[in-house]
Amino acid sequence: IEVSNETVANGIVVAQSPAPDVLVAQAGSVRLEVSSGPDSRPVPDLTGLSIEGAAFRLGKAGLLFGPVTQADDPAVVAGAVISSAPAQGTKVPKDTPVALTVSNGSAPIPVPEVTKTQQVPATEVLRAAGFLVDVAGQLVVTGDPGVGNVFGQNPVAGTPYRPGQVVTIVVGRVPPPRRAATTTTTLATTPTGSSTTTTVKASTPTTKAGG
Repeated sequence: IEVSNETVANGIVVAQSPAPDVLVAQAGSVRLEVSSGPDSRPVPDLTGLSIEGAAFRLGKAGLLFGPVTQADDPAVVAGAVISSAPAQGTKVPKDTPVALTVSNGSAPIPVPEVTKTQQVPATEVLRAAGFLVDVAGQLVVTGDPGVGNVFGQNPVAGTPYRPGQVVTIVVGRVPPPRRAATTTTTLATTPTGSSTTTTVKASTPTTKAGG
């Protein structure tokens, strides 16, 4: 009969009954156990798992973590397993290495040009391309036509970038108005011994911030 054996190659006798040198009746039978090689086990389903999760599941199945190949795949989140080799369900011996293909996510695309446009449409263009948007302010003079305009972007237009990454835009902002200073003046003491306090608002010129 065939039996699995982790150390004896396929086709080699691993045991017999009766044992060697035991006398048997003429025409009696001898039972042989022949190795079928290491016990096989199916490759588990690893798709969608992180690299750490795939390594854990392979270890539980008695298999080894093999080489990893990166590939662009917009349908699979970055860092998740796309496929394995041997494929899921394939029966292999114990300690067989299993290679993985892991997703980079979507392939890089050029970052759109959004400078010299208003913040809202610039944000809409970047989001439509799949990017996240961070807005930084740059002070400009009050009344400057550049208020609300995009002065710069990082990364610059045309840079290959993966959807889901952050693009920062620099937008013109007016500095906040400065509050008028308040001065307190105490007048002379009256004959009754009391004093009068008068609050006077003194205007402080507002300094305009340059671009």
